[in-house]
Amino acid sequence: SKSSLQVIDKALVLSLLLHTFQKRFFNGLPYFVHPLLVTLELITSYEILKFLPEKEAAEYLSASLLHDTIEDAPEGILQTWPLPSGGKGEETEIYYRGITISLIKDILGESILAKTLDLTEPPKMAGQETIEIEENHVKSLLNKSVWLRNIKFTNWLDNIKDLKLWPDRNAAANFIIKKFPNIMLLLRGEQDRPLD
Repeated sequence: SKSSLQVIDKALVLSLLLHTFQKRFFNGLPYFVHPLLVTLELITSYEILKFLPEKEAAEYLSASLLHDTIEDAPEGILQTWPLPSGGKGEETEIYYRGITISLIKDILGESILAKTLDLTEPPKMAGQETIEIEENHVKSLLNKSVWLRNIKFTNWLDNIKDLKLWPDRNAAANFIIKKFPNIMLLLRGEQDRPLD
């Protein structure tokens, strides 16, 4: 329907705006290409529109388009916004995440914000390992919708596809090795769960 398409359009524009200035680490393409490819996979490979009512599908597609906006807020267009009191590090990340959260809520509403937050890893605090944060995030997704887990898995697949372009083959292999336990955790969790 027109209203569902308008929701997706808003998410598309917001994602494009928030990822302005970002490039993909592996291939130098505009970052926005990544959430767009993940979202297109939901439509084509997972056939989300066959399984969910249109309004609900539009919410998941919107969250997919926005899945990296909160985590990556400091690297996107928000880097051009002035910080109060010139904050740095964790304070800066939390400040930019807050702005992004407010934008998503104001433009797309609570339900899409909740789905986007479910897809967002919490900020890394001093002394925390990235892999530990990611593992806890995956564990939290095991109790969520299969569509959120599909988005997370497709996100990883798209990242791994880009690794073939990374000139440092050892770094690419290490990236996969670090991600592998959490990918397996997500897949093992799928064995024990019915489709919603």
